[in-house]
Amino acid sequence: MHKKFKAIDEFIDEMNEERDFPKEYNTYRDIVDELVAMGNLDHVYAFHDDHLGLETELGKDFLNKEISDDINENEEEKIDLILDEANTIIPLLNQELTEERIEDVKEDMIIRGEDPDNLEI
Repeated sequence: MHKKFKAIDEFIDEMNEERDFPKEYNTYRDIVDELVAMGNLDHVYAFHDDHLGLETELGKDFLNKEISDDINENEEEKIDLILDEANTIIPLLNQELTEERIEDVKEDMIIRGEDPDNLEI
């Protein structure tokens, strides 16, 4: 079972855990871009698409902010939005792909007008 991320650093550590060379995340945009890319994977997107509005909701100024900069109360709420998405997307990403789940993903692809034969797992 996935432990809930309570801080951005925990999410970064999780993302770098399996990598030979840790990725450097300088801005919140770096984190959100990777999170959105994970959320757009068919086997995640079929069950959750709330990440699609994340960039708009956070705003360019916040996304371009350095992770190492001090944050205010409003920005803490934005970080919580990122962590909420991470806490939803990561478990979906890591969930076992059973035959039933694969069929659900293919069905979702058909509904979205995509070819289920293009499913990449």
